[in-house]
Parts: sequence; C-alpha cells; structure tokens
Amino acid sequence: MKTTTINFRDFLNGDNGEKKSKSLIKPVLINAAIYVAIAPTIGFAADPDTFGTLYHTGLKLADWLCVGTLMFGGGMWMLGNRTKALEYVLSTVCGYIVIRHAIDIRDFLARL
Repeated sequence: MKTTTINFRDFLNGDNGEKKSKSLIKPVLINAAIYVAIAPTIGFAADPDTFGTLYHTGLKLADWLCVGTLMFGGGMWMLGNRTKALEYVLSTVCGYIVIRHAIDIRDFLARL
C-alpha cells in the first residue's frame, strides 16, 4: 500500500487524493427504488386524504421492519450474541414507539 500526503484543506473537504469516476448507476438505482416505493400511492394522488394514505402505508412498512428486526435480534440472542441482540431489540422497540406516535408527538410539540 502506497502512503501519500494530501493537503489538510483537501482532507477536510472530503478529497482523499484519489481520482473519482462519476458513475450514474447509483443515483439511477436510488431514484428507481424511490419510484417503486412510491408508485402504489401515485394512483391515490387525487384522493383528498393523500397524507393519510401515505401515513398508513408507512406504518405498515414500519410494522414489517419491526417484525423483521425483532426476529433478527431474537436469532442473534439464540445464537449467543446477547449484548448485540439486546441492542437491536431495544433500538427496534424505541424506534417503533416513536414511529407509531409520530402524530401525537407532532401535535404535542405544536401546542408548546
């Protein structure tokens, strides 16, 4: 491995001295994934309750992510990695509570 010296300002700007090739594959894939995630709700754009539809779709997604993460944490616990499993389970439960009560939190902060 070759050691090189770079300017401190370049380092702070994120330039590590390597030449970067601009590839369009990653941005195109990200945009395609976002479109696929939003595509089912595009048909509901004329619905007056679009936010409600998106919100409930997001809650369903959060439910499934929570179940998957809890299963992963349980598997880790079962295989003996209890500290990491406990971290996953606690993070999942706390995140799920925040997601489920996002509207209540918003309303509470609006009343302050």
